[in-house]
Amino acid sequence: MKKLITTSVLLIIALAVASAQQLTHYKTIKLNTESLKKKFNYYSTEFRSGNKKKLTTQYAFDLSEILMKSVKELPENERNNLVIIAAMTNGKKVALSYRDFDSQVQIIPPMWIAEEVTGSIGDTVHVPDIEGKVGTVDVEFAMKEVDIAVKKRVYLQVTNPSKKEVKKYFRHGTLVFAQDKTMDKWLMGVTNLKIYKIQ
Repeated sequence: MKKLITTSVLLIIALAVASAQQLTHYKTIKLNTESLKKKFNYYSTEFRSGNKKKLTTQYAFDLSEILMKSVKELPENERNNLVIIAAMTNGKKVALSYRDFDSQVQIIPPMWIAEEVTGSIGDTVHVPDIEGKVGTVDVEFAMKEVDIAVKKRVYLQVTNPSKKEVKKYFRHGTLVFAQDKTMDKWLMGVTNLKIYKIQ
């Protein structure tokens, strides 16, 4: 995997140099839960294996949605040539292409895991009144209770991941490539995505 990462980055840079082109930094997307929640949808996401077995439920962001909104001002031909560098907490960087996130290509969008969903919701939610205001429903309480309900279900192409793999990968910061048939490409501890244009 380490060799693959290094080779990917070097290959893209070498291609750019060989064709007398340069990688120009265009934008950085910081993957921070609180800041992302202010701009993008935040889903309680149920992940299921290829054989439809429930694996885990996590709060996650749709990275196709985030990336597309971040580069929507660029024409299609420029978007298709973007290079995305994913930076991780361990100091490693991985080069990806815009096509890895493009909803026109990826039927199942890549997801970035924010945190695990804890608790569950039944068929009835009991909502109290706001303290000191009898008859006024505590809407904030109600929203927190309903928030844990599953809003998105992702069926992975990985058929039967082990419990060890589920525990390893499904945690804060993991970039899940749900369309891949293995977890080899999944990245852990991703903190930001740097977008580069080839010029």
